[in-house]
Amino acid sequence: MKKLFLTCLFVLFAVQVWAAGTITVVYDVQPDENTRIVAYSVAFDSAAASPAATALNSISVLGGLIHNGMGGWWILEVSTLYGTTGPTDDTDLYLYRNYGTNKIDVLGGNGVDKIDNAANVTFNPATTTRPLMGDEIISISNNVVNSATCTIVFTLYK
Repeated sequence: MKKLFLTCLFVLFAVQVWAAGTITVVYDVQPDENTRIVAYSVAFDSAAASPAATALNSISVLGGLIHNGMGGWWILEVSTLYGTTGPTDDTDLYLYRNYGTNKIDVLGGNGVDKIDNAANVTFNPATTTRPLMGDEIISISNNVVNSATCTIVFTLYK
């Protein structure tokens, strides 16, 4: 069932194209009071640059969906779905929490090499000691494919 959902999500949203690198919320559903699924569509620009690192609570919403941020939720798993034009194989995904000049990767390095160019990947973050604050910064690096697209899906719990 989950793979069917992810495949449908990929088909619906991975074909979106933007002129510059962007990250947009395309899906935000809470199937029950303790579970939530949030999907972000990522479009790399025509010069292959990754979108700018962006705080989760500042990402715009596509199609009028309501996005209330992810503060207070824990990450259960992360899925990366390649797009019509997949990014470079083994592109990196980071989710940083800032502490002054220090950055901590909430995924604990488990997002390194997890965005693939021809396969969907699901992984668990490293064990964390606190829920998301909502202002974490999503950062994607090591792509060199022009106008690539992908979708990043967070499955969250309380």
